[in-house]
Amino acid sequence: MSYDECLERNFRQASIYLDACFILAFLDEEHPRCNDVSNLVMQWYDMGIDKIGLSNHIYSEVVFNLFKNRIIRVLELSHLMATRRKVLSDEEALEIGDISTANYLRGLVSKDKLERIVNKKKPYHIDVMEIIKIVKVSNKHRVNLSIYYDSAINAYESFVRDLQESFNFETDFLNSDFISQIGASRLSTNFLLDIYDALHLAIAEQHGYSYLATLDSDFTYLTGNKTVILKIG
Repeated sequence: MSYDECLERNFRQASIYLDACFILAFLDEEHPRCNDVSNLVMQWYDMGIDKIGLSNHIYSEVVFNLFKNRIIRVLELSHLMATRRKVLSDEEALEIGDISTANYLRGLVSKDKLERIVNKKKPYHIDVMEIIKIVKVSNKHRVNLSIYYDSAINAYESFVRDLQESFNFETDFLNSDFISQIGASRLSTNFLLDIYDALHLAIAEQHGYSYLATLDSDFTYLTGNKTVILKIG
């Protein structure tokens, strides 16, 4: 189902599994599909859906990407301070954490790539996790990375609380097992899905979910599966 078709669908009493990219778009106000995703969530709230499904795999994907995005943001702020003499707001100071650690991170990235970040010219081609590995070797800066990990985890936990408290959605925390793996293998082979995408759909189908909400174009070509794909992007 396309986004326009979703707007016309009655989701009352539906169960909806959220893909990681859907959640990340909801959390990022600058994401081009943020408004669309937010509109759908409000629609579900108004209609009264049955429940939202979140798996342990979704948790790891979302937190991992939130962490990488936070590091990109720290590089941006640090570069602006160094080259534009930017004065940080209170909120930005919390984002950047320890300034010496932020500057150390910045020193591991070329000026050209830093300029691309500041000017929002994607792709940045920055291996964030390789940079973090280097920082972890430094006893001086290693401990200061905790603020970035905490920030990513807290952002996800805040999102879940919003689902439960602001939208009053019942949230279902789903685990995977060997049956999920078998289902993912079948879906990956039959529909040429990357295995982590196939695993999400397999978990949704295994637990009887009506829909899987995603922005991933790889799901476009699925036909005849028990869980209907809501293709927002």
